[in-house]
Amino acid sequence: MSLLHAENACVCKHGLRKQTAIRCLSTDAYNEIQTVKHPSKPDWNNLSNAEYYDEFPIDTLQGYAEKGGLASGIDVELIFPRIAHTTSLLEIGACYGRIVDHLLRLGYKGHIDALERGRKFSALLAEKYSEMNISVINQDLAKLTTKTKYDAILWMWSGISDFAENEQQPIVNKLYGLLKPNGIAIIETFSHTQSPVNAKTDLCQHYTITGKNSSVHGFIPTPEAMKLFATNAGFSNIQYLPYKTTENRPRNIYLLTKEP
Repeated sequence: MSLLHAENACVCKHGLRKQTAIRCLSTDAYNEIQTVKHPSKPDWNNLSNAEYYDEFPIDTLQGYAEKGGLASGIDVELIFPRIAHTTSLLEIGACYGRIVDHLLRLGYKGHIDALERGRKFSALLAEKYSEMNISVINQDLAKLTTKTKYDAILWMWSGISDFAENEQQPIVNKLYGLLKPNGIAIIETFSHTQSPVNAKTDLCQHYTITGKNSSVHGFIPTPEAMKLFATNAGFSNIQYLPYKTTENRPRNIYLLTKEP
């Protein structure tokens, strides 16, 4: 695979500028990428973000999708050719069903397991897809225990950012273990060069979004960090796809393949 070269910068509110040369993302190029620093332990974790999502009404989250340029399903359309042939798929953080709806719209025929931690959204999904080849799993990804192995895993909407920096390597390891040989994990994130559209405070890759009674904290991994996480987990074919939403917001997609 030829290398994709790009220059990206993260501009912090404190005026610091960090230049990152991306050579994405063949295994042969790994030695050309600087090793990222060891992650620090923040004062929040993924579990502490649960209350924020539990309190949010569905129409507010749908509004975020509209405002961010994802409502049309551009993210799903970009990756669909890579998963269209698969027969088993795990979608992580199914929320109100945006990703599943677009998979069905595009003609996905395989079985979908929709993983959702929140009880409110899980109940909605179970009712919405009760007559379809879709199972709803009301469980936390970090605590998920299953013998099922999947052809494909979709983790869209920058779900990995809901995990703190020090939690991201273990969770990528978990994805590897959930895949069949030749399976693919697709992780979509905010761009590491720009804060989420609804963020109230940010410091480079760290951000906070404030709700009515709670807040959600996030950490956006860089392409270098994602390469390191994937390689450490055992993935050997790693691709990086930066793209822009219909609202011209930059975002990143990573395609991680588990070799036989």
